[in-house]
Amino acid sequence: MKSDLGRYELDYSNREENKTVAILTFIAWAIAIAGIVIAFFLFVHGSILTSGFVLMASLAVGALFRGMAEIIKLLQSILLQLKQRK
Repeated sequence: MKSDLGRYELDYSNREENKTVAILTFIAWAIAIAGIVIAFFLFVHGSILTSGFVLMASLAVGALFRGMAEIIKLLQSILLQLKQRK
């Protein structure tokens, strides 16, 4: 089955529409980087199991926020195409 999502492209020149997406992407990267740093310090101090859990949890939460940003971007582009058709 072929997906039609490739034809929905968002115009990135308007930054006001992408403010939510930019904030969610920043939060995702911040959580992932903070999780890596905290996991490294826990690993160095001997708490290997806890460091692995912190690393996996932070990467999962970061991926969740990044996924929400991509969904919002896709919905914005679909809405823009629907507005242009009218």
